[in-house]
Amino acid sequence: MSPHDMDRRTLLKLSGLSLVGATAGCLEGEEEETTAATTTEESGGGGGEETTTTTEESGGGGSSYTIGMVDSLTGSLAPYGERNTRGRELALAAVNEVGIGSEGASLNISVEDDESTNQGGVNGAQKLVNQDGVPLLIGSVGSGVSIAIHDSVTNDAGVVQISQNSTSPELTTRPELLRMSPSGAAKGQALASLVSDDGHDTVAVTWINNDYGTGLSDVFAETFESETGGTVAYNEPHDQGQSSYSGILTEMASTDASA
Repeated sequence: MSPHDMDRRTLLKLSGLSLVGATAGCLEGEEEETTAATTTEESGGGGGEETTTTTEESGGGGSSYTIGMVDSLTGSLAPYGERNTRGRELALAAVNEVGIGSEGASLNISVEDDESTNQGGVNGAQKLVNQDGVPLLIGSVGSGVSIAIHDSVTNDAGVVQISQNSTSPELTTRPELLRMSPSGAAKGQALASLVSDDGHDTVAVTWINNDYGTGLSDVFAETFESETGGTVAYNEPHDQGQSSYSGILTEMASTDASA
């Protein structure tokens, strides 16, 4: 069955099954053993990019559906990718044990590594959408990566995209970009209330310089000042991987913040 023969309802059903498994992988602390999994790695011939196609054997007919997934298999977000891999394997095993539809079709997921970078995500999504022709793409972990994939690839291509991990409130401004994880806005609101309830009325904040950090900081600052009446005396980003953060800490300490 051609991937393009699937309607949106079928796509969302397939993605729902896959993402339930992905959630199981995130919650499971032990490695799960999948008995019927076959994984093949193909050399894309383009700078060492890795393509993984995972199929769980089914007792049904020969027809199959193939969807795409951009995941963080390497880089700073690789721990999330490892859990997602376990979840993907669990989901495929469950789906293909019974098959899809009256023909018992199997489900395949073609995976590209975003290397925990926006450009890596765009490159992987372009291959899945433009070369492999997947009608549905799960991706990705980092909020910035998911947004970059949406803006550069899936939105114009009319491909359904569902992020498996991204929580930045910025995703909410793109209604076509679906996601499994709830918005991180609730975290920022809860943190602001917690700090205020602890008796602090002036705070200094530094946040990781990416879409996730920006969204969380914006919500925290707005909630802390407008709803609790507090003051954010310092609110600046920092980059990952610096050898020292003493300069930022010195600036924060020079304010009159109590937290």
